[in-house]
Amino acid sequence: MSVWASTNYAPLIEDIEQRLDKTAELYQQQHADEARRTVQMAYFEVFENLEGPIRINISARKSYEMESAFGEIRRMIGEKKPLADVQARIDWLKAALREVEPVLDGGHRLV
Repeated sequence: MSVWASTNYAPLIEDIEQRLDKTAELYQQQHADEARRTVQMAYFEVFENLEGPIRINISARKSYEMESAFGEIRRMIGEKKPLADVQARIDWLKAALREVEPVLDGGHRLV
C-alpha cells in the first residue's frame, strides 16, 4: 500500500506526476505537440484544483512558481530545448508537488 493512498491530495498529485512522465516520454519520442498538450492538460484538468489550497496553506509565491513551471515546460518543448533540460524542469515540479502534499493534507480545505 502506498503512503500516498491515505491522503486527500495524493490522487491529484499522482495524476499530475503521471501526466508529467507521459509528457517527457512523448517529447523523447519526438511527439512535441502531444507532449505540450499533455502538460497543458495536467495544469488545466488537475493542478488548478491544487492552486487555491497551495496559496492558502503555503504561499501565493509557491503556487505561482509551480503554475509557472507548467508553462515553462510547455514553452521549452515548443522551443525544442534538450530533453535533459525539459526533464530537469519536470523533475523540479514533481519534487515541488511531493513537498507541498503533506502540508496540504494537514491544512485548510477549500469548500
